[in-house]
Amino acid sequence: MSLLRWMFVGGPDGFWRLAERDSFWLPTAVLLTGGLGAGIGALVGVLTRSSPPDAAFVGAMVGLGSGLVWIVFATTVHGVRWLHGRLRKG
Repeated sequence: MSLLRWMFVGGPDGFWRLAERDSFWLPTAVLLTGGLGAGIGALVGVLTRSSPPDAAFVGAMVGLGSGLVWIVFATTVHGVRWLHGRLRKG
């Protein structure tokens, strides 16, 4: 499978199938992206000599937003693949 196909189809669909089996992964993914964004934001705040808590907050919001957008994307990919399978069988 090519890298782009895995990034835009296989990865999100595989994540959604994993989340269907165990509901622990959906909120965990969002919280991990938020934590990663907060860490990167705090590091940027330290390096630019601005307020690290403010930069961490902005980074956390960007991380949470990107995590939620990715989950919506994964849901869309999973839905399209499901619909494509249903149309092919019928």
